[in-house]
Amino acid sequence: MSYQFNPTSRLTVFGDYVDTNIRNNDDNLPRIPPGRLGVRYELDAGPLSGDLEYVHTFAQNKLALYETRTAGYGLLNATLAYRFDMGPAKGVECAINSEMRGAVAVLPPPSFVHPPLCLEASARRHCRSGAALL
Repeated sequence: MSYQFNPTSRLTVFGDYVDTNIRNNDDNLPRIPPGRLGVRYELDAGPLSGDLEYVHTFAQNKLALYETRTAGYGLLNATLAYRFDMGPAKGVECAINSEMRGAVAVLPPPSFVHPPLCLEASARRHCRSGAALL
């Protein structure tokens, strides 16, 4: 669900949840993702664009027999991009994206997005950059 404040900025609230079971079995299906709830703010002002996003992933408690419970965690993403005009119908966009999972004091302890057999939690912080021809 999104709200467009003006032609250059938008706020989006999103989420997802999967619920399933196996008939005639006492086990859960493996690799079912936990529920997520998030908010994203996007800005597109001429050649400069960016977004800031926070996603809360809830704890996963419906596990298959061989899986390990994963705690909930917060994920903070930020992207900043600049488009260089190179003539009619051409251009280059350079972008930097940063992701912090459980790395900020207000975020819960770090964790993975519930892969099977995940026995240890790990903090993740990384930054990506790139360019694209438009």
